[in-house]
Amino acid sequence: MLNKLPNVFMTTLKITNNKTNILVTWLPYLLLILVCLLNLTWNITDHDDGHTLGFHNMGRNPDIQRSYGAYDSMCDFLLGFLPINYELLLGFMVGTTILASFAILYFSAELLKKWFSFNATEIAWAQLLFLLAMPEFMYMVFSFKSVYISLALILASACIQFKNPQSKLNLIVAAMLFGFGVSFRWNTLMMGAPLAVMLLWELKQKDTWLKSLLNTSIWGLTALASSLFFIYISGYPPERIVKTYIWGKEYAEKTDFQLIARIGDLSLFFTPASALLFLLAGIYLLKNKNELGKFSMLFFSTLLAVAAISLAPSFKFLAPLWICFIALFAYAFKNILSTQLKVKKLYIGLLTIALAVNWFVGIQISTPSSNWGPGLDVKTNVESL
Repeated sequence: MLNKLPNVFMTTLKITNNKTNILVTWLPYLLLILVCLLNLTWNITDHDDGHTLGFHNMGRNPDIQRSYGAYDSMCDFLLGFLPINYELLLGFMVGTTILASFAILYFSAELLKKWFSFNATEIAWAQLLFLLAMPEFMYMVFSFKSVYISLALILASACIQFKNPQSKLNLIVAAMLFGFGVSFRWNTLMMGAPLAVMLLWELKQKDTWLKSLLNTSIWGLTALASSLFFIYISGYPPERIVKTYIWGKEYAEKTDFQLIARIGDLSLFFTPASALLFLLAGIYLLKNKNELGKFSMLFFSTLLAVAAISLAPSFKFLAPLWICFIALFAYAFKNILSTQLKVKKLYIGLLTIALAVNWFVGIQISTPSSNWGPGLDVKTNVESL
């Protein structure tokens, strides 16, 4: 059956040979727009938003309602300039998250084309697979997610940073924007580690080790100072920053260690489709050792940086790894393209089935203390009324 797939699959793959194919490059954005049009309600869909809206609608008085978290400080700082109006605040919060999701797709594509040997259509297919294999990225945009805004600004700063990495002025401007992005979600400061590693690699291709280390240090120190500065003007002094990071690490490490909860969190990353794509990417990288080295630097520097706070399998906690997932899916796509016709059809068939399972098959699990799976949140809420 897998060898008798419709010819449309092969036709679809053939058009990726045209690096300037505009339709393909728009596919991830069109899918994201479609999901927003079908699901966006402009209602509170996350209890975290209730904290933020309550804080601002009640005059920003912490004695009545505290803000959601210090680590979102720039979000609260900027929301403070808006009139006290529920619809306006919620619209601004959700609207900026949606815009940031598009920015993440755009800037991640620009970076990956710069860092690796991907063309525009390979990145577009990788991003489309990322959205389909890990749809949590799309459905999280219906609530206020400071990590989206932060990551979008950091990726934008990286695009500036790698446009002309030999320019000290360029590096300083990029570092300032990086710090502004960190102030929206403090734990994204850890993105500095992989960006520094990639910058050092890029500079070393043209300069001496000493000069490369000097320019990387200029960027790193400026980025750190910029982060502290923007967090400070949003209302938090350095000692509060340290306390919040320590609290955040302890909170993440203590968050729901039940096995069922961990399985639920991991299922957002390790879906049937993503597991197959990770496998195909691994096969490709093992065959192409020259690409394995550079990707490994990005992946492990990001993983170690995230682990400095927590490796709790939360989709938004591990946001710095999203760009690594997109790169892996691009390698998986290159693997599919490089295989013989019979194997190619097999891979496409398996991927189609895995994506179908991803979107149309749900599993519910119940224990005496926990419920997990589609529909159980609704059931629990109704029973508690």
